[in-house]
Amino acid sequence: MPHFTAVRRWQVFEGKNVFHCNGGCIGGPDRKFFYLTEALILSPVVTFWASICPWWVNEYDEDSGIVISFFSVYLVLGSVISFYITAYMDPGIIPRAPPIPEDDMPWSTKKPPPFKKVNFGTQRIKVKYCATCRIYRPPRAIHCSICDNCIERFDHHCPWIGNCIGTVSYTHLTLPTIL
Repeated sequence: MPHFTAVRRWQVFEGKNVFHCNGGCIGGPDRKFFYLTEALILSPVVTFWASICPWWVNEYDEDSGIVISFFSVYLVLGSVISFYITAYMDPGIIPRAPPIPEDDMPWSTKKPPPFKKVNFGTQRIKVKYCATCRIYRPPRAIHCSICDNCIERFDHHCPWIGNCIGTVSYTHLTLPTIL
């Protein structure tokens, strides 16, 4: 029976990302604003729970104070959980292609053409080559210069969470606005 060795995520994604929990969590290389964002989220919440909620319970109806406290806990937990999920999930990184030996390159200039037309359903679209990742990127995929990876359906690199916002993480980023 053949023996298979597991390929770790940091072996596939050669960018500047930081991996935690044995590759289960992935974050961007710039984490200083992430910690500032944590403080900006949690400090007003702690102040609200420590000063305003007890005052509300003592000054007004005890039931309404408990309801307001419970509702604020619900909103904060939803926002903080969404914040951490977005900050530590894979945003849709496209794995890099292995390097091609120069002898095997089919083109004469030893560089691939910058654009290639491919059939996508019934349409013919132009895809761009990423020299860093050595792949032709799918539509809406962009190479993030901070993370040094191509991200599928790239929206932006968010310095507040320290990670890219792409096809996978966009839902979790917008979740607190729905809450």
